[in-house]
Amino acid sequence: MSVVFDNICKYLPFWEFLTESEKALVRKNCFIEKYSHNSVIYSSSDEPLGLAVIKSGFIKMNCISDKGREIVFYKLQTGNLCLFANVKGCAFGFHTQAMALSNVELLLINHKIMCSIISKNIYVKSFMYELVSNRLSRIIKVLQQVIFYGAEKRLAHYLISEYNRSGSKTVRMTQEEIANEINTAREVVARSIKDLVRNGCVDSIKRGELFLKDIEKLRAC
Repeated sequence: MSVVFDNICKYLPFWEFLTESEKALVRKNCFIEKYSHNSVIYSSSDEPLGLAVIKSGFIKMNCISDKGREIVFYKLQTGNLCLFANVKGCAFGFHTQAMALSNVELLLINHKIMCSIISKNIYVKSFMYELVSNRLSRIIKVLQQVIFYGAEKRLAHYLISEYNRSGSKTVRMTQEEIANEINTAREVVARSIKDLVRNGCVDSIKRGELFLKDIEKLRAC
């Protein structure tokens, strides 16, 4: 454990802006937590955990309605930071949770210690505000898409984003996986794919594989 804590500086972008006493506080008040695949790491109704660094694994932050509908706001991976605490003054009143998409190992810094440092260190406060602001912006973007965009448009935008990310016109994902990405049901994705095939935007090559036939038509959806 001491080796991990001695190297904690490589995990925290704001480390160089901490005073020596703050660095000592962080070292003494950080710990490792492990979570198994599909377990709930944190819920907005829980007591704050603090600042987490994902040492390994993948996490999704989602919201589940009373009727069981899930909206995935964003995903995090190894090296990302996340604040597991309610944001004071945040206007969102819905219930959110962080779930492990794989076995996850977190390096956690005690919430009270982080609050103490944030209250005294303007550099850390600025970093945390930017982190929370970026996360909230991603949540707002997802909610806008769910509210204002139909499933076919969300699917088209997602396929374009995958093309921009990978450079490949072939997208290898099941309908269930795509449904989870664009916050809809698998049956809706199946209908939307048929519409895109009919319109000449994509070809359904085989199960779990789509070919983006006309990028410009997809962009226009």
